[in-house]
Amino acid sequence: MIAVAILVAAGVGFTEDLADGRAERILHVATFKVPDLSQRLAKAISKVLAKEPGVVSGKSDFQKESFSVTFDAGKTDPQGVLKMISGVTPNAQLEKVEQTQKQGRELDCGNCPRRNNCTKSR
Repeated sequence: MIAVAILVAAGVGFTEDLADGRAERILHVATFKVPDLSQRLAKAISKVLAKEPGVVSGKSDFQKESFSVTFDAGKTDPQGVLKMISGVTPNAQLEKVEQTQKQGRELDCGNCPRRNNCTKSR
């Protein structure tokens, strides 16, 4: 109970799973096409996204010119993230959104950018 209170105080969004009393975040990954993505541009995007409530992490793919953002669906949405990215680079476009974690069950984390650093129980 104390751990949940600490996480809520830290700004982590939760939804309550009434079936077994556990609380889990519902995370999604939005992938954005970012033309001419460079390290400088990726750093600027990361800096702006750090201010967006609900953004958990971001990952750039320079070869594909894409930027993936993991976010808490209870705190923000893909359009809010796109608005932040568009402030840095107006040509960015939302490509797709995928759910990485759902209440009561885990989905395949193979494509999640946080899979190596994730703290959720397996």
